[in-house]
Amino acid sequence: MNESFISVSITKKMFGWSKWGGATKGIFTLLPSDEWFCQCCGEKQTRTLPSYMIPLDSSNRDFAKVCSRCKYKYIMKKLKTFFDLLNDLKTPKLS
Repeated sequence: MNESFISVSITKKMFGWSKWGGATKGIFTLLPSDEWFCQCCGEKQTRTLPSYMIPLDSSNRDFAKVCSRCKYKYIMKKLKTFFDLLNDLKTPKLS
């Protein structure tokens, strides 16, 4: 019984799969569009406004894209993760 092996040549044109859309769409989805939404408060932001990355958990492998207002709350309250920020925003404030 003959076994055959498939050989693949690796060139500079090959790209790996990414969570942003596969081998060919990775770089294109990273380019900013005209508008984006904050993953914390959900408000629409324009391309001219800055976006910030907050770690989702303590492993610092995945990040959420947030607006400057949410980033300010994250820094001022000295929170550690994105989910801490979400919990802080969802808790009712007593006057």
